[in-house]
Amino acid sequence: MQTNHLCAVAALRHDAPCAQAKRTPMATRPWDRDDRIVRRETRPPRSTRGGTSLIETMVVLTIISILMALLMPALHQAREAARRAVCENNLHQMGIAMHSSISANRKFPAKAKTGQAGGWSVVILEFLEQRNLQLAIEKNPSLTASPLSSYLAQRPMIMSCPLGDSSDSSTATVPVGNYILGIDLERNYWKIGDSPLGFTGPWVNGPEFGLDGWDNQKGPHYGGFYICNSDGSVDFVEGGAK
Repeated sequence: MQTNHLCAVAALRHDAPCAQAKRTPMATRPWDRDDRIVRRETRPPRSTRGGTSLIETMVVLTIISILMALLMPALHQAREAARRAVCENNLHQMGIAMHSSISANRKFPAKAKTGQAGGWSVVILEFLEQRNLQLAIEKNPSLTASPLSSYLAQRPMIMSCPLGDSSDSSTATVPVGNYILGIDLERNYWKIGDSPLGFTGPWVNGPEFGLDGWDNQKGPHYGGFYICNSDGSVDFVEGGAK
């Protein structure tokens, strides 16, 4: 009996630490503290960077300025090439319309009468898909009546040079002619080209001069002209026709 009692007491003493451990609060366990330390140490570090510096900003602006300086000439050349293409196309279409008018009417368009709209610039409208505008102008062609017909102020886009004068002509409210006809005295050989700088004739009056009218004149394309020949070809002449 004594031996059993001693064994029981020893067993109780042996289990005492385990019982005490079971009563230990969760927050005080060593392994829990280690786990919190590990979790705290594995958090990603916070960024201490506050923003870009003045030097970095200046470097970026300098690079942008250099790129713009390199691109601007290319953009300017692209715009000029597009304007030249539009002007060449306008002249080419007017040249075809002139040939169509001569073939249909069996004669060259007559000059406009004094104080009236007419001439080649009105006659060829029919062949530029502007038949309604042509009929409206022919119905009321006067350039001296007040008020003028509203149709006289409608210069077709195909008769407008991208670099030509967009202001009124010598006749108020009527746009200036951007293209002019050069023709010989017999009215057999002709050319259509850009109007010289400073020209003030109205577009509806069939503006024209002699074949040498472009000589010693400056055109809208950096001093030069685009000219459609009677064979339909379009040439660029620098500093005036020779």
